[in-house]
Amino acid sequence: PSTHFMKRIILHNAHLLNLLDNSFHHYKIISLLQDQFQQRLLHDLHLLFSHLDLHLQIHLHLEINAWRKKVKRIDPILFELSSLQQLRLVDFHDLLTLPNQIEKFANLSVFEIIKSHRLQQLPHSIGQLQQLTELRLIHLKSIQALPVEIGHLTQLEILDVSGCRQLRTLPENIGQLKKLKILRLAGCNDFEY
Repeated sequence: PSTHFMKRIILHNAHLLNLLDNSFHHYKIISLLQDQFQQRLLHDLHLLFSHLDLHLQIHLHLEINAWRKKVKRIDPILFELSSLQQLRLVDFHDLLTLPNQIEKFANLSVFEIIKSHRLQQLPHSIGQLQQLTELRLIHLKSIQALPVEIGHLTQLEILDVSGCRQLRTLPENIGQLKKLKILRLAGCNDFEY
C-alpha cells in the first residue's frame, strides 16, 4: 500500500497554486486572511479542484483564520469546493450566519468552528452532511441551541461544544446518533442537564 504524506501550507498573501505539486495527495492549507485575500484564496482552491480532481484524489484540509478581520459572511465560492474533507474556521468573531449552501460539502468528514462572538445558529442544512464524523463548535459565545437536524448526522462520532456559554440544551433526537463516542460540554455554563 502507498504511504500518503501531508503537505502543510501556511498562506499569508501568496498564490496557492504556486505552492502545490502533484507529489502530495494530502494538503493542510492554513490561511491567515488579509485584505481581499479570502476571495483570491477560494478562487485558487476552486481552480485546483476543477483541474486536479480529474487526475488524482486530493485530500484537502482547509483552515481559514480570520484573526483581526471583521468577516461577516463566507464567500459563496467556498461552497463550490464540494470535495473538501476537512474545514476549520477560526476567529470568525463577526460572522453572523452560515448559509444553507453548507450542504454542498457532501464529502466533509470534519467541520470545526472555533471562536465566534456573533454566530447565533447553525443552518438546518447541516443535517445533510452525511459523511461528517467530527463536529466541533468551540467558544461560540452567542449560540443557544443546535438545530434538530444534528440528529440526522448518522456517522457522527465526536460532538464538541466546549465553551458555548449560552448553549442550554441539545436536540432531543441526539440519542439517534448511534456512532457518537465523544460528547464534550465543558464550559457550557447555562446548560440544563
